[in-house]
This record gives sequence, structure tokens and C-alpha cells, in this order.
Amino acid sequence: MRKIPETIRITVMLHQKSGLMVAISPDVPGLYVHGKSEEEIKERIPIAVEALRDADRMLAAQAPKLPEGFSAKKTYELSLAAA
Repeated sequence: MRKIPETIRITVMLHQKSGLMVAISPDVPGLYVHGKSEEEIKERIPIAVEALRDADRMLAAQAPKLPEGFSAKKTYELSLAAA
């Protein structure tokens, strides 16, 4: 499950034509919040963070378990970026 810090940095972007604001956070991958004002975005961030936590819990519950007799030998980091 992802660790979400107590305090996060938010980048707010403004769409010039529509006035819609979008916020993302380098501290919380997957966080994407939109609103008509910074106040609205700030209200929505805790809701979006809780939704990410719920999704993490659901994915963890569905994760395959190792069959009996097996144990994890190694853990790798593998880049999926095109080579």
C-alpha cells in the first residue's frame, strides 16, 4: 500500500479557456483533482486521497497468494519504459 505523507505538495494548473483548475501531487502518484477554485480543490483532495487508499486496499485483497511450499526468493525492480 502506498504511503501518503501527512503534508503533500500540490501543483495547481489553470485551463485558460474554461477556467477549470486541476491539481496533481508529486508526493501522491495518481492523485488528480479538479475544481473551479483552489478552495474547491482543497476540499476534494482528502476525498481523492481516501479513494486512492480504498483502491490500494482492494488491490491488496485481490493480490495472489503464494501457493503452499513456496516462499519469495527475490524482489526486483523492473522498468516498463520503452527501451
